[in-house]
Order: sequence, then C-alpha cells, then structure tokens
Amino acid sequence: MKEKFDYSLQPGKKKTRRLCRDKIRPYVSVITPYYNGSRYFAQTFQCVINQTFPWFEWIIVDDGSSPREHEYLEKFAQKDSRIRLYTKANGGPAQARNYAVERSTTELIVVLDADDLILATYIEQAYWALCFHPDAGWVYTDSLGFGEENYIWKVPFDSNVLKKRNFLIVNAMIRKKALLAAGGYDDREKYSYEDWRLWMQLLAAGYYPLHLSSYGVWYRRTNEGSLSITSNSRSHHRRAQKKVKEVAALIRRPVKAIEYPVSGTELLCGISKTIDFEETDYETGRRGHILLLIPKLSVQGAGKHYYKFVKYISAKKKMDVSIMTTVPAEKSEQQKYERFTDKIYQLPDFLEPVHYQEFLNYYVRAKCVNTVYVADSYEGYAMIPWIRINFPYIVIRDYVHPKDRYENTADCKRISMVLNRFIDQTGFF
Repeated sequence: MKEKFDYSLQPGKKKTRRLCRDKIRPYVSVITPYYNGSRYFAQTFQCVINQTFPWFEWIIVDDGSSPREHEYLEKFAQKDSRIRLYTKANGGPAQARNYAVERSTTELIVVLDADDLILATYIEQAYWALCFHPDAGWVYTDSLGFGEENYIWKVPFDSNVLKKRNFLIVNAMIRKKALLAAGGYDDREKYSYEDWRLWMQLLAAGYYPLHLSSYGVWYRRTNEGSLSITSNSRSHHRRAQKKVKEVAALIRRPVKAIEYPVSGTELLCGISKTIDFEETDYETGRRGHILLLIPKLSVQGAGKHYYKFVKYISAKKKMDVSIMTTVPAEKSEQQKYERFTDKIYQLPDFLEPVHYQEFLNYYVRAKCVNTVYVADSYEGYAMIPWIRINFPYIVIRDYVHPKDRYENTADCKRISMVLNRFIDQTGFF
C-alpha cells in the first residue's frame, strides 16, 4: 500500500528547541553552502536547531551572496554558538562544500543545502548507524520531494544503476576520511553533477553506503538551483555527465549497501561500548522525560491508545515524550504523533536489533530519561531487567499486563507477568 504524507507538515516550521549559547563538543559537522538563500533559509535553520542530537557544529559558507543577504545570514549565525560563518567569492556549491570540509573539526560530515529540510532525529539516527558500521563510507535516507512537485522517493541501492542514473540526493552523512580519500567534491566547474560524481568516487575508493529506511530528508524542488541550471543546459549537462562516466568506469565490480530494516539479527543483552556525551537539558526545559517503548506507530487498534497516551502526557502533563518502536512499519503514521513530539525513533529504520540496547543506554544517559513505559513490545520487555539493573532510579511502568498469568493472550503479555519484580506500576490501556 502506498504511503500518504501530508506535505503541509514540513519540519522546521517552528523552533522546538532552545538555542545553544554554551560551548558543546561537536561530534558531527553540518556543512551548508549559501548563495542568496534567504527565501527558504529560516526553515532550514530551525530544522538544524531542532535536532535531537545537539553535539554538532554548523559550518555555513556564504558563497558570494549580496551584502544584504550576508547581513541577513549573519543575524542567524549570531543566534547559536555552534554556528561558524565563512565568506568567500562565488564558486558554486561544490567549492563551498570543500571549503567547509577543510574547516570542519569532526570526522562526520552532514551535507545540507540551504533550502532543504531534515527531520529532528536525522543527525542522531545517521550518527548511530555509522557508529555501528565503521567501514561504511556514508549513510543516507529516503526522502520526500516538495515544492514544485510532491513525491515519495524510495529506491533500493544498486551501484550498477547508479552508474547510469543518479537516484541519490545530495543530503547525506559522510565520513570525512572517506570524503577526503575520494578526492572531495569536483569543483573545477561551477555547474556539474558534483554530488553524483562524489558517490561514484566513494564507490571507486572502496566505500559502501548505509541506506536507512526513513524519510529523513525533505528535498526542495525548485527551478532556480544549480542542479536545474546544469540539467537544463545542453552543454553543462554533457560535460557534467562525461565526468560522472569517467569515474563510473573505475568501479570494476558491484558494491552492495546495507539496506534497512536488516533481518536476521537478535536482541543482544549486553553493552559493548558507550560514549559519554554531555547531558543536555537545554532543548525544552520541561519537567520530566518519559520514554515509550511500543511495537509500531499507529492510530488504529492498540495504536489508538498509544496515540492518546502521548497526546495526554505531552499536551496535558507538559512532559517530554520520546517514542521508540521495534517493528518495521509505515512511516506516514509518524506525522500524526509528531503533533506532540518530534523525538520518534523507529529503531528498525537505522539499527539492527543487536544494537537496540546500546542505543537505549546512550539515550537514557544523555537525554535524562526518568520514566520508561513499555507496551506490547517483545524487545521492550526483554530490556526491562537490564534497565532496572543499570538505571535503578528510573520508574518502569507496564501498560499491557494481563489480569491472570494463564489468560490466553499474547506472549509478550505473559512475559510482562514474569517481569513483575522489575516493574514499578502496571495498568491497562
């Protein structure tokens, strides 16, 4: 069944997190070329500020904008300590991106144009996907096209197809060492298919991608950008395509991506490593943080009760709510929950089950979670003893207990009875 998205519900329409005034150690560098982009930039700005992963630096390169546009951009750059603004003569987006990469201080580069949009969890999910796959060169998501036309873009990765037709957009998180090993963006000409050529360069250098099963990017379609100019000019198009073919010829064998969701792995009860991120409470300032572990997002059946619960906690109780789901499901349902929280993680979209617990370990520590609700999720119940042992201060509540141990009901409900001693409170939806 084809998913239906509401294209009026674009990310970044409002700011949901506080601006950062303090110095934060960055683990990711967002790079953005800017050229007279004031028409759409405010929404892109709020998309970045709204990120659930606050440990980033944002390098914006003013690529020869007008004085008035530069003044406009400076006002945004002064609002947040994580932003660094540079100015250079106009040379095109590829040159501006290379300029930004040279000045980045982290090992992960998020490429984001000044008019595109990203979901609040985009950087966080991409970061952790690459964290668990150190040999992968880059990670990308599916996307929603909007603007001149609205569409869903979800295409399986195929390196042979990519040699002939570019089905990837410019937005991705790329390892800096891979980007440099591949030679960076080809900036010898202002109008080219520099992003398409870069994917070929990465494949030729021996790197493979991760393809996340989420619509993390909203790609703005306009007739004004450099891509449109290149495509609509016969001479630009021919030269650009020739450069891509030159690199494509260097790829001798097919390259496979890791496609999410990944099947065949099981939940692992144990932690292999942790990263000590600074705790941050600047994002909302609400009076508590509740994590809801459920199978999938829906507003039908049991999902109707999850939805009402999230609405009640967020709107009535004025508390932060994060949602983690453990079963692959349609993504358009997420928009309905985003009315009340943008901290939504459909775990199969970016993690294998073997890594769920490690991600949860990071999340509880870094995001100051103080209550965990579990409902109907087998993986959620399996992690309850570990949560109790490692986070004894956390309140654990279960909302799917059967009334009787021998009631004819789902396996996960029987498991919840076995876990009584780890759970603080039980109840019914």
